[in-house]
Amino acid sequence: DNRRQRQMCIRDRNYTAGSGGGLGCWTSNSAKTCSPDVVNNFFFENGANYLLGPALGGGGIFSTSDAVDGTPVAFGISAPLIANNVIAANNAMIAGGIALVNSDIESATVTNNTIFANHGSGIYWGGTSPAITNNLVAHNSHGMEQFAAGPSSAALRFNNVYGNALQEESTDYINVPDVTGIDGNISLEPRMTLYRKGKYWIQPDSPCIDAGDDSVVDPAWVDIDGQLRIQGLHVDIGAHESDGTLRDVSIPVVYVRPDGDDLQDGLSWATAKETVPEGINAAYLLQGDVWVAEGEYARPTTPEPAPFSLPAWVNLYGGFGGT
Repeated sequence: DNRRQRQMCIRDRNYTAGSGGGLGCWTSNSAKTCSPDVVNNFFFENGANYLLGPALGGGGIFSTSDAVDGTPVAFGISAPLIANNVIAANNAMIAGGIALVNSDIESATVTNNTIFANHGSGIYWGGTSPAITNNLVAHNSHGMEQFAAGPSSAALRFNNVYGNALQEESTDYINVPDVTGIDGNISLEPRMTLYRKGKYWIQPDSPCIDAGDDSVVDPAWVDIDGQLRIQGLHVDIGAHESDGTLRDVSIPVVYVRPDGDDLQDGLSWATAKETVPEGINAAYLLQGDVWVAEGEYARPTTPEPAPFSLPAWVNLYGGFGGT
């Protein structure tokens, strides 16, 4: 879509065999520019498969000046504004969060996003020089990644890149020098409410508060929750602007037992659900966990061959007494 747009929506559980699981942006010989505003969106649980080449991916967002088949477009421009989005639990072989590829004339602006718990890089770029400012990139399998090793072609300023790791090895910066302590960049525990449950809000003691660069923020912007974008001395790093609220870190539990009832709420053993899939669905909506009592359960009849899967954020535990 070559139109510039501002929107607030949720893009989740999409999958592509190519690139751009949540959102993909390409050009063509007739439409040489793909530069949308991608603002105030949630990108959760999208996937992009690694089929078309080493510089492609983008589980959450993919943007390039190339054509959709990967053919370079002469004088093509890919310069989206990607701002105030939460991009989490997406998957790709290369870039789980954002992939920016091949745009020489103009480049993307990536500002005030919260990018966490993705498989693949939080932000990946190659053949382009994006401006990457005020982003929280934490707890992904990789953090900031450039296509080829060398000096950064991106302008990296006022970002918090923390806790990105693969097999217990730090992967905050791949093929690009670690810029922690330079140009406002930090690497500190962001103090998110409960990132393992998708709770992206920063707590009042977060080092992200007042740590961003005000000059890249539009005065009309609001944060991902619709609050004023600057509430303290300076803009906060990430998509959420703290208003000083201390967020609840408790984890709801949905209970399941063989003699339960799926019409019940599942919030206690006395009101337990009967089937595991219904327990999972309820826990997903609550950002909680599932506790399953020991026993025999009927195999679901749909879908065939009737497996069930765990969505992001839900943990499943079994073997309880059921009381």
